[in-house]
Amino acid sequence: MTEVVLRDAAWRVRVQPQRGGSLSACEFRGQAILALVREPDPWPGAELCYYPLVPFGNRIANSRFTFDGREIRLEPNLRDYPHAIHG
Repeated sequence: MTEVVLRDAAWRVRVQPQRGGSLSACEFRGQAILALVREPDPWPGAELCYYPLVPFGNRIANSRFTFDGREIRLEPNLRDYPHAIHG
């Protein structure tokens, strides 16, 4: 799959779907907004500037939260760690 370029009159963003939706460019009026970093694993040699934290960023304490009056429980994704982590 090739990259996806999103643009308007001021912004240009290059999205890498094959690399988890990471960005390989984010520019405003031709000026880079995010710096590129040469990545190690899992994509050695790739130059990326942003990884999306999906379906949520950071962690969810004790792998549960309340939404619309309901308690939502998630499976922790690291052994011996009670919190759900992004990705």
